[in-house]
Amino acid sequence: MTTDFRVVLWEQPVLEGVSAERTGWGEAGFDLSGATGVQEVIAWAEEQLAAGAGYWSRQNKPVRDREYVVYAKVPNEQTLIQIAGWDPHLNSASANLSRNADASPEA
Repeated sequence: MTTDFRVVLWEQPVLEGVSAERTGWGEAGFDLSGATGVQEVIAWAEEQLAAGAGYWSRQNKPVRDREYVVYAKVPNEQTLIQIAGWDPHLNSASANLSRNADASPEA
């Protein structure tokens, strides 16, 4: 079992006159060590989204959508395994993970 995780916060900015489908995403990555479990890391990720810790929020830019991805670090390897969250760069038809909580900009 690992206690080391990587969390990526994704934010899609609001760009005047540009649709969501044509707008990219900004990311902010964080390494967490010593976590007591996955639920603790997910709660931390959701708190960070709500607090505006994402790339565009830190620049005081309006945000259309916020997401996170949690990766477990495999001990003694340079391998990350996605265990929670939704990665906006993956094809929507792929096996992407969804989250239960609403971390929309209005939340």
